[in-house]
Amino acid sequence: MLFPGVIIMMKTLLLKIKKYRAPLLTSFFVGTSYIPFPPWAIFFCYVPLWIFLTDKKTNLRQAWWGSWLAQFFLTLIGFNWVAYLVKEFAFIGLNPDYSPLFWLGGIFCQLLFCAGIHLYIPLAATLGVYIQRRWGLSVLRSLMLQALLLSIMERIWPSIFPWHLGYTLLWGHAPVAQIADLIGFEGLSTWILLSNAFFAHLWLQKERTHFRSYVSLRLVCFAVIFILFNIFGLYRKSLWKESDEQLSVHLIQGNIGNSDKVYAERGWGYQSFILEKYLSLTRKSLDSQATSSESVSKPDLLIWPETAFPDYLNPLLVETRYQKNLRSFLQEIQLPLLTGAFAKEGGHQAPRRAQKIFNSLFLLNTDALPMVPPYNKTHLVAFSEYFPFSNLFPILLELPFVSNFGRGPGPTTLLFPRSEGKHPISLGAQICYEGLYPEFSREMARKGAEIFVNLTNDSWFGWWAEPYQHMTMTQAKSIEMRRPLIRATNTGISTIVLATGDLLKQSPTREEWFGAYNFPYRSHPELTFYTVYGHWDWILYLLIIGSLIFIRRPKTPTPAETLERNP
Repeated sequence: MLFPGVIIMMKTLLLKIKKYRAPLLTSFFVGTSYIPFPPWAIFFCYVPLWIFLTDKKTNLRQAWWGSWLAQFFLTLIGFNWVAYLVKEFAFIGLNPDYSPLFWLGGIFCQLLFCAGIHLYIPLAATLGVYIQRRWGLSVLRSLMLQALLLSIMERIWPSIFPWHLGYTLLWGHAPVAQIADLIGFEGLSTWILLSNAFFAHLWLQKERTHFRSYVSLRLVCFAVIFILFNIFGLYRKSLWKESDEQLSVHLIQGNIGNSDKVYAERGWGYQSFILEKYLSLTRKSLDSQATSSESVSKPDLLIWPETAFPDYLNPLLVETRYQKNLRSFLQEIQLPLLTGAFAKEGGHQAPRRAQKIFNSLFLLNTDALPMVPPYNKTHLVAFSEYFPFSNLFPILLELPFVSNFGRGPGPTTLLFPRSEGKHPISLGAQICYEGLYPEFSREMARKGAEIFVNLTNDSWFGWWAEPYQHMTMTQAKSIEMRRPLIRATNTGISTIVLATGDLLKQSPTREEWFGAYNFPYRSHPELTFYTVYGHWDWILYLLIIGSLIFIRRPKTPTPAETLERNP
């Protein structure tokens, strides 16, 4: 009896898969076109799903589940690093003999993540099908509606970090990415989605008598528009090649393991090991520059990544031997340092509960004292830096391995007073994934930031996909705001991004590394159109949606109606 039951279940499953094969095809197209894959299918990745949704046989329930399956599997392919993150973070410090159990926990959380993180995709799809049925829209209008609804939903949906297909143009080195200083990469994502609607409509016209000539003409038009957009992008890039200042920095990548960092943060040792590694790599970087045949000036600034210094740096706290070692080193080399470290609110005499801990960025002089107040991270990572709803239920903070960091003041600039005769620089401070939020970088640019500095630790996410996704999304902010960006990471990818969006030498991943850079920038650069107006185009999309629904062509009367009106 068991065997026939299994056969019946398999047949039922195959029928379900056959019914939803178009949404599953979309999930494959999107997932394998996203970073770090080449963007091979971005202009037609949603075509199978939207053809499925415009089919009159597809009801609302099927529209929801089909598009839910699409978002589930595209998330599973594109963001598969979540399982590794959970495995690394949730079980750090426990017995490594239970590694298979750690992976099971990570896979379970990965499936939960895929199930709900991108629900805006089925929400937009189902709403589009409802409007299509309710107002009797044509196929072309329905496809355009699906594209615009998805574009708006991906902007307003509360997610851990914003992502969209616009970034794939930058990853694929398409010059059209350069017009993001006008419409942002979310605007480019909308253009990609509308292109998907265009190709879906072409496919649905395959029954036309002159289909080949019909398609050829429209493909030529699309190719011409694509070429013109890329030419315009090259023009936008050329406007930002000129500069009037130079900055010389050394980036240090320590490649500190997760266990080592956690043990150091909890006071279980490894502080000396971590600090000595950064001091040694910094010294090697300076020695390498001194012996180089190239004529490179002494660096203006040394840069270490997020939480690189393994102790608190508040000057009001009791000075530790790690702070003394750092001060001795900076006094010896006579160079300032920008580094990530932890900070405590108040001095050492403040009550313990009042000493809130911050993930901070310090700009230190040659005596290891802050030149300006440190920047405290504002966008905290759920579960690793704060526990959701712990303000309403404080008992959650008693759980093991739960952190409760304080929040910073929001976008902040740090004035770096360089040596005499050199222009002081306004640095826009970002820690980790704060560099993914366009609004955050826009506000820093409006506050006068001339160069963005992003300190990151990507060691929790593995080596394969996330480091490249994170780097590209951060790189995009240089184009949108036309500001150079310094990216210093613990495990890679560390690099410099110019205001043109060009990447300079990139560090390897999962290796100790140091790099010297001397790069150009503009002092007091003008604000880009996107910096000033942001995502202004959503108003246009709402107007188009309204016209798609409510503005109709006059219906052509039938011969019988014409005869009735004119007897």
